[in-house]
Amino acid sequence: MEPAFRVRFEAPPVARTPAERLLATCDLHEVAIAQITARLRRENPAIIASEIDAAVRRWLAGGDPGPGRPRTWSG
Repeated sequence: MEPAFRVRFEAPPVARTPAERLLATCDLHEVAIAQITARLRRENPAIIASEIDAAVRRWLAGGDPGPGRPRTWSG
């Protein structure tokens, strides 16, 4: 089953230093949070910010992303 949309992330041309790798990782982290938030809002427009925050924290902690959800969120 194809996801509703995909986010393409292009890493910096050269990520040799630890700082550059950390920056690329932080960008991916922000993309993941944006995807989770968009999915939750799409599925439940009345969702409140604290519920979104709890779902994001659960996902980041490696917990259950929700009923019927795979561990990896693709959009």
